[in-house]
Amino acid sequence: MTVRHFPDVDDQSLYVEYCLANISPQQRVALEHTDIDIRGSTCLDRCGRCYRSTFLVVNGTPIDGADCEKFINTLKQGDPE
Repeated sequence: MTVRHFPDVDDQSLYVEYCLANISPQQRVALEHTDIDIRGSTCLDRCGRCYRSTFLVVNGTPIDGADCEKFINTLKQGDPE
């Protein structure tokens, strides 16, 4: 899968981590219906970030707020560009 809108993400070994309390159930379902490695955790030790906004950690790089939603939508659509 190519994730063109996120050039820092190496899509050859794509993995996504998320805090269970930080993303919505709809976002979790969207992530789990992809063919990438998804890891949900009770805590990712990023409390300040978690308090401020929804976030994912993609290959070790945090993606916040609107970019997080854009990333999930990109995965759901298969990044047609």
